[in-house]
Amino acid sequence: MEGSAQRARFFARYYADLQGLKKVPIGLVFLAIATGNAGLWPWFELWEPISGALVLGAGFALSWAIGRYYYGRAFGRVRRRPGIVRHGAAVTVAGLAVLVLMFVDAALLPPVSTMGLAIAAWLFAWCHEGGRRMAHYGVAGALFALASFLPLTGWVSPDDFFAVVLPALFGLVVLAGGFYDHRMLAQAMRPTVDEW
Repeated sequence: MEGSAQRARFFARYYADLQGLKKVPIGLVFLAIATGNAGLWPWFELWEPISGALVLGAGFALSWAIGRYYYGRAFGRVRRRPGIVRHGAAVTVAGLAVLVLMFVDAALLPPVSTMGLAIAAWLFAWCHEGGRRMAHYGVAGALFALASFLPLTGWVSPDDFFAVVLPALFGLVVLAGGFYDHRMLAQAMRPTVDEW
């Protein structure tokens, strides 16, 4: 059993990352993009790329509002320390690298998704850094690594993979991880009764 000081350090360090309900709108955005790209929403194709920008904007605005108001009031705020700021910068750089690889994948349509493999590597690193509490990110990383080879198998065309499968998988992983992270944070921040 781990000590309460180690547990408190973990939740203080990863407090912003464990605010899982902030991730839910982002997951829904990627699911909406995947279903739109699959042709299930005719308006999405009709208004593209404006439809994608509107869906993304709404998702990020809702995500920001949830983080700002719900988590701030429900659990309070944690002052950022330099290590946390460095962690945030590393996450931002990794996100930009994935974004660049997204454009590479979209332009070249390679038989193995470099973006999927980059996301898998980032998730494995995140799992390793966070320890056993972040094991669900390791599972998600394995899913991305395996899915990255789908175009190579011929089960899915590269066009469908990059337009539908990858955004759908990303959306599902973000949704599941968001709910799991929120549950973990809510259980840890729940008030406890001191034993006499």
